[in-house]
Amino acid sequence: MRGQGIALFRQEVAKGMALAAQQMQDANLDASLILFSMWTEAVKNFAEHGKGNVIFLDGSTEGMEKTLKQLMAIGNINVSPGNNLKK
Repeated sequence: MRGQGIALFRQEVAKGMALAAQQMQDANLDASLILFSMWTEAVKNFAEHGKGNVIFLDGSTEGMEKTLKQLMAIGNINVSPGNNLKK
């Protein structure tokens, strides 16, 4: 049962993200902004709740571009039950 609950949670998250991406697109905004926002939230969470005292981030323009490309690539991955990752 717990596995089904997690699966349903992921489906609802996916629906919410798809709706947010559609709203961004309707407003002529780049939907990758959602992924960037998620990344910055994660960094904030590391800083607030992490056990360590140092976070290394590449703050260069090239590093940020690389990170954004990686985040955008995540959006191109489609995971379906019982199948491997697909583009």
